[in-house]
Amino acid sequence: MNPSNACFSNISINRMFNEARESLPYAAPYLFLTIDPCGGSQDPLHGVSDFALITHIVYRSANYICGLEAIAVQTQNDYESRVLGHIARCYQNIKLANAKLIVTVEGNLGLEASHVKRLISATYPAAVFLNHGKGTDGLRTDQHNKPAMAQILDYQLRAEGVHLIRELVCTDPNPAKVLEKLRTQLLVYSRLTIEPKVSENDPRLTMRD
Repeated sequence: MNPSNACFSNISINRMFNEARESLPYAAPYLFLTIDPCGGSQDPLHGVSDFALITHIVYRSANYICGLEAIAVQTQNDYESRVLGHIARCYQNIKLANAKLIVTVEGNLGLEASHVKRLISATYPAAVFLNHGKGTDGLRTDQHNKPAMAQILDYQLRAEGVHLIRELVCTDPNPAKVLEKLRTQLLVYSRLTIEPKVSENDPRLTMRD
């Protein structure tokens, strides 16, 4: 990877993972859950694709990561209990016990966002689900909002505004493996400019990991 294309600073990423972890600073009114489904796709180099999620809160412009998962799935049954188990364990933290659940699911993958919404709503009917306002579930990512979100995260990382909490939730038997997956993905996440096939069109900016 060309370092000039990297979205995030190596120094900032390593600082986040190496700093001493602390408990949540206050009783949070909101718990944010962000999910990146995978649809059971197969990668020829790495096998089954991961269904990824992160839970976090916001306090004084800083983000505190409360939990994360990277679940190798081939069918919806592979992640359902893990998702509900993750949320339940988050609510065992006294600082999250009364937090309202705000859910964002990437909506680029068919009906997967709708399935996740039904799954979570059945147990947490008060949960709020964000969407792109076109009558379908999920939040679509594209060449415009993806770079913008990456830029915001880069600013927060550089400002030392992203932290892993002491009571980090992970249902995987090996949480260190999941943390290393996140660290690696942040390090390799990069900007990619795609030149147009038709000369009259503008180059397209996308992201890759």
